[in-house]
Amino acid sequence: PDEGTFDWVDGFLEEHPGFVELSDRKIVEWAQQSGLIRNKTTPAKNSNDKPEFNFGLTSLDDYSVQRVLSAVVPLVPRNYVIMEVKANLLAEDRKAVLAQFPSRQYNKVAHVVMGEPSEAFKLAQRDVFLREKQQRAMDEWKAKKTAEKQKKLQAASQRRASEIRRRAEEAKKKMAEKAKRKVEFTRRRAELAKRKAAGEDVADEEASLAVEEEASNMEVDEEEPEQEEAQADAMEEDDEADKPPEVELTPEEESRCFRQPKEGSSDLTSAVMNKFFAKFTLPAGDEGFDDIKYEWQQADACQEYLRKWVLQKKRSSKIDDLQPGEWFQEMSQAWAQRFAQWQTTQKTYKATAIRKQKELAAKKKAEKEKLKALGVEADEGEGEDDGEEKLGQVDSSSVEDINDVGNGEPLYKEFAFEDWALLQLRYELYLLQEAFKKDIDDPDVAGINEAQVGFY
Repeated sequence: PDEGTFDWVDGFLEEHPGFVELSDRKIVEWAQQSGLIRNKTTPAKNSNDKPEFNFGLTSLDDYSVQRVLSAVVPLVPRNYVIMEVKANLLAEDRKAVLAQFPSRQYNKVAHVVMGEPSEAFKLAQRDVFLREKQQRAMDEWKAKKTAEKQKKLQAASQRRASEIRRRAEEAKKKMAEKAKRKVEFTRRRAELAKRKAAGEDVADEEASLAVEEEASNMEVDEEEPEQEEAQADAMEEDDEADKPPEVELTPEEESRCFRQPKEGSSDLTSAVMNKFFAKFTLPAGDEGFDDIKYEWQQADACQEYLRKWVLQKKRSSKIDDLQPGEWFQEMSQAWAQRFAQWQTTQKTYKATAIRKQKELAAKKKAEKEKLKALGVEADEGEGEDDGEEKLGQVDSSSVEDINDVGNGEPLYKEFAFEDWALLQLRYELYLLQEAFKKDIDDPDVAGINEAQVGFY
């Protein structure tokens, strides 16, 4: 899985257009070409092998189409490519598929695509990687150019609005000046009329005023040259100058043979992978194949490659359906009882020790009062010994009975809450790893991967 299988099939179909691919991904493609709209899928449930249909049509989403195809296809002789990674790697599934196609009508050939790819496949993959990288770069460049264009258009719109406001203010100012001049002309005309009525000769002044008034009425607002066309031309020139990027593959990208799968685009979901990978095998002649072709490497090399791949997956993959076995249940119950018993023993011992101390203290007090009544002064250091044998430092590795290291004293008599918690944790971790090895029963797996301790 995720090592070029679908890409190899795509190349095979390009070279052999007379073949028809039968797979879930092809059904999705046919449905979309027919105009059906596929709703958003869940990445964790989606894979190349079993894409989530999610068309909102019961006959599609409940896999009825696959059942119909399985029944009809063997009756329609054509050249077919049965493309399903998981099923093609499981012996039982391969046999079940081959049994549907009668040998009298079909020549059944297995193409094993595994191990180190051929040079032709590597070159084809590099071309695919380069096209995809170029497309990503183009999409980023277009998005950047669109954002820049929007920014420029917004700036131009702001400048245009500012220019409109400026012109409006200037027009308002000119109207005010024109009205002011009109008032002035009216005042001067009235003054000249008064003087003319008084007998003065104002013909020259009237002529001069008429010229001024005519000149004022003939004033036209000077239109400023439009700059929008120039700005648009400048924007187009910038777009032409900024050419789309041309990308190249890095040495690391050139060395890759397969796509790097993302969630939702892997050949198998993680749940399916973890459940079935240990059962993956290569096709064998007794399964019903007329021929087995190894496309990249020979049979022995492919077998060794698969063995190492499965071994690595065993050591690094989680086993989702692993359940605690009978041994774990028995040991867990026995530990719970023993743990509770030890805590009870500690409480009993401490209660007994406290009771003894109280009894000894009362006895000492009575003796002291008796001596005092007889007029004898008791020595303060006398009678301090509680009469019990004091144990020295105990070597825990040499203790035969942790419930009694001497004088009925348990080894854990001084345990506090945190000590009991650490003891519980230590035993649970021990039980976890031992039960894991027993339940998985696989000599290839020595224990739990450290990164997966929390999962188990």
